[in-house]
Amino acid sequence: MVAYKEALRIRKLVLGDKSQEVADTLFCMGNVATAIEKHSEALGYFKESIELMEALIEKADSPSINEKDDTLLFILNPPSIPIAVKTQYEKLNQAYEEALPLTKLVMGSDHANVCEILTRMGDLYKMLHDWDNAIGSFQG
Repeated sequence: MVAYKEALRIRKLVLGDKSQEVADTLFCMGNVATAIEKHSEALGYFKESIELMEALIEKADSPSINEKDDTLLFILNPPSIPIAVKTQYEKLNQAYEEALPLTKLVMGSDHANVCEILTRMGDLYKMLHDWDNAIGSFQG
């Protein structure tokens, strides 16, 4: 995490606070914090990353979009997911949504399995570009 914090500091210094690279670094920091089970810290990084990405999208939606850097195009036009794969992701997420209350009931809300289900749900929502549900899953 120390290396990511230093990378973030340097990127903000060189590129400014509002750049795609800063948003990417914050997102990576959220993933690391999740992996080391610092979930509230991870949530803060994810929120900051998403807020920055939304600001960049809003800025890119201005009339002078043709003058903007092409690095934002993947946000505006995320890679399409084949229908069959998307359907499988949605079915998998539905199974997680059904398993979650049962796992909470049997194991307790603070059990590691509950965290694992929520993390997997958040990852699937990210792949589906459903940012609101992804944040909700990461929040628990």
